[in-house]
Amino acid sequence: MSGASFSAGQVSVIVCTRNRAALLDRCLARLADLDPRPLEIVVVDQSDGEESGAVARRYQARIPELRWLCTSTRGLSRARNLGVQEARGDILAFTDDDCLVRRDWVGAAVRVFSSSPEVAAVTGGSLPEASDCADARILAAATWHPAEARRFTQPVDPSMVGGGFNLSLRRDWLNRVGSFDPELGAGGRFRSAEDTDLIHRLLRRGAVICYDPEVVVAHLPWRNGETQSNVEWEYGPNVVYDSTQFRGELESSVKSPDNTHVLRKTGKVADAFDGTSPVEATYYVPHLAQAPM
Repeated sequence: MSGASFSAGQVSVIVCTRNRAALLDRCLARLADLDPRPLEIVVVDQSDGEESGAVARRYQARIPELRWLCTSTRGLSRARNLGVQEARGDILAFTDDDCLVRRDWVGAAVRVFSSSPEVAAVTGGSLPEASDCADARILAAATWHPAEARRFTQPVDPSMVGGGFNLSLRRDWLNRVGSFDPELGAGGRFRSAEDTDLIHRLLRRGAVICYDPEVVVAHLPWRNGETQSNVEWEYGPNVVYDSTQFRGELESSVKSPDNTHVLRKTGKVADAFDGTSPVEATYYVPHLAQAPM
């Protein structure tokens, strides 16, 4: 993969799901209409019941390249890591089971990868489908779509780069930086930021990540207002975990230089900032002092 030419036939789409059969149904309906077609669509199912599996199997007649993986593991990072392990593609394209991809989603990402052999990952935006919800606040929460393309070559706040709802990676780069951290993400010890952690690790290793506004999904606003607020608080500006440096023991929480972020008290948290940026720390969220440790 030393050249800059890629095709949709090198892309494995990975969708992880748990107990959300109705959302998975809508997600797969859109994936069935992808043009160009990817090499495969891998659904990793951690559900307690059989409903999600029934949905996936029903779509296999319509999507011959769909593979359904049922697993007893728990946690989004573990599901994504299993998808990576089982996928065959050189490019791994992640979206969530509550997202609807645009028909050209794979093709748009492949064009960005093909623009330069330096591109390690491609992120895209989220535009809601207004017909799904009349609550302006929830629609706003489902929208993240900077208008201009962006190219990232050094560590920044990972929330500026993108997220796992619309994230494609070259497998060789994922092999360099390591898999998704199972301590992070839904179902993990810390329930968010497995995606921004990976973005941070990529940038620290010198990867080039491109955001492209043409790579678009709709992130469905299926939560009610109260639930959405709780989820947003939990995410904060995105908890960041650097798995390669700054591990240590803290007896108490430590505030970042601008006093807006606090390290979560755990057995393995950062013992230092780099003096300029909170993204060098491990597990940080805003105003954590308000939350139980």
